[in-house]
Amino acid sequence: MAKQVLFKSQEQREREQVGALLLRLAEKIETGQIALQRGDQEVQLDIGQTVDVQLKASKKDKKRGSRVTLKLSLKWWEGEEGEPTLSIG
Repeated sequence: MAKQVLFKSQEQREREQVGALLLRLAEKIETGQIALQRGDQEVQLDIGQTVDVQLKASKKDKKRGSRVTLKLSLKWWEGEEGEPTLSIG
């Protein structure tokens, strides 16, 4: 079955704004429900009890310097359990 994109957003923000966005996202993940909104587009997500967390940091050299990327991916199946092993220090 083909992957369906439910919501997509990309924008530049100040570091403090990104931190606030991630804190709000964390609060919503803890509740198990999140609404993603941009303009008149809105998607409601019910987050499973167990979530697969992937973090990837990479660096690519460019003409004007090194471009650093940090990607966070969350995936879940409803009703599945798992043991956490990742910690952020």
